[in-house]
Amino acid sequence: MINTEVTDILQVIYFDITYIHTLEGFIYLALGTDARSRKILCYDAADSLELTGCLNALVRLAASVPAALLKGCIHHSDRGEQYCSHMYSQRVRDLGMQISMSAVGKCYENAGAECINGILKREFNLEAIFPTKAAAQTAIKDAIYRYNHRRPHGQLPIDGHPVRRYKPAEFFALRLAERSAKDRPKTVASS
Repeated sequence: MINTEVTDILQVIYFDITYIHTLEGFIYLALGTDARSRKILCYDAADSLELTGCLNALVRLAASVPAALLKGCIHHSDRGEQYCSHMYSQRVRDLGMQISMSAVGKCYENAGAECINGILKREFNLEAIFPTKAAAQTAIKDAIYRYNHRRPHGQLPIDGHPVRRYKPAEFFALRLAERSAKDRPKTVASS
């Protein structure tokens, strides 16, 4: 993955887990983020670091993105035990995705995912200590929505479009529509 130039949506999806602190204990937020658009495509907030949260996020990805679009996509993560588990990696392969992991001791190779974690915590206040897990769950859902739909990114130019800052969901939808139009068969007008 380290030598892969990301040029389109659904080429690489970064996966990572971060923790959210509450007075009732931690919530573990598993995220899947498109590397090109920076849109958070799936997430799950679980009470433990067990495999379930990561699997739930993967199920949500499969439910929100057509299977044909996931085929050949690179699933990139660190070497957390959840992502290395046989069950998880089999599910990734069942979706037709390629598995890529950071090299041992090379945490910067998952910097794209870590950056999103930092934005959610700093800009959307997920670094706060929430009074309850329910309050944290509400804050997570709101933060991801606002991140995807309201926060513009400066690094999302699209060829042939005016240079401006796109929101991740907007950029993703635009690129998806362009891809669909390009893949549609051409019709010939009859005379």
